[in-house]
Amino acid sequence: MVETGDEIPDNKRSSCPLSDDVASPTCGVLIYDTAMPNMWYCRINGGGSRGWFSYDYDIGSRDIPDETYENLVDQQKTFHAIASVKGRFYFIDSANTVGMLEFAVDGGDETESRFGHMDVAQVEFPDGSAAADMFMLEPGGELFHVCIFYTLSCLDAPTGFSVYMMDFSEPAAWRKTDDIGDRVFLLQGEFSTSSSCSASECGMRRNLVYWKSAFFCCDR
Repeated sequence: MVETGDEIPDNKRSSCPLSDDVASPTCGVLIYDTAMPNMWYCRINGGGSRGWFSYDYDIGSRDIPDETYENLVDQQKTFHAIASVKGRFYFIDSANTVGMLEFAVDGGDETESRFGHMDVAQVEFPDGSAAADMFMLEPGGELFHVCIFYTLSCLDAPTGFSVYMMDFSEPAAWRKTDDIGDRVFLLQGEFSTSSSCSASECGMRRNLVYWKSAFFCCDR
């Protein structure tokens, strides 16, 4: 970790979730670039320690197809689909794990970023589906996971979608739900960004998911 004078990213690849309710004394804001393994963090209510700090991180690598789709190349993983509950950030780490990130608070500056993970069984893909856009949200202090499923041969026609809520009891598990209450989920597929709002306060239909892919917009 270093105190940063570097330019904080300001591009469409960046996202900036809060770690907790803004009134919390330990609330902070995380900025990360979905294309690079770098992040910036600032305690909103940090008092004298308030300031931006830059971190590099390593959460492993993955094999992805090259431009010809004939060979696999090794690529360092970056944050994908991240959300926070009660000061802890959660992100999709692998098919069967959810990553966790916290920032050490010792009464002074944030001195350490702490990573961990919990084992969580992969959600079931519908028959015929081989790929998915994945999102994480945290409305009302609950952790939700939304999947938009596709076939590899037709990414402009989803085969279905599912919404899951995290059950933090042992062992942790995603529980499928068809009721998100008086909420609307807003999803952007290109960089797996997401937000939510109260349907009644915004004059919208409740229990709806809106998403935008690189091809089209839709609501369900």
